[in-house]
Amino acid sequence: MSEKEPVGELADVEQADPGDPIRMPAVPVDVEGIVPVQHVPSTSVVSTIRYVNSMEPVRVAKTDGRRRSLKVIIADLTSTRIWVAFGTTAPAALTQRACAAWPRINGTLDVSCADEVWVLAEPGEVATVATIDEFWAG
Repeated sequence: MSEKEPVGELADVEQADPGDPIRMPAVPVDVEGIVPVQHVPSTSVVSTIRYVNSMEPVRVAKTDGRRRSLKVIIADLTSTRIWVAFGTTAPAALTQRACAAWPRINGTLDVSCADEVWVLAEPGEVATVATIDEFWAG
């Protein structure tokens, strides 16, 4: 079977060597007009409250491809801001210099990525951080 020939029958696919690439014919698509998009509701929600200091970073969310959104909230009135980092950075390497500042006055921090989320408190403070994690798949 040639790589340039499209596979047309199931028997051809079953007889092909597993190492051979399967070529499928291109199907032209021409979208005309408006394409409706519907937001699917979240299937589950997890909320937590953590106490965060300025010395030890706290992972408030693990990497999860099912995450629709994560809301990070400074839940106490005494903390002025928190420091946030994304990705799988080693906790020992996280300091305020490696993070982004998020002031309490800004309100809720909405995160829409699937990466890990780490939080530190302002130096000399202990912050109460609430998280609301929404998932599109259970």
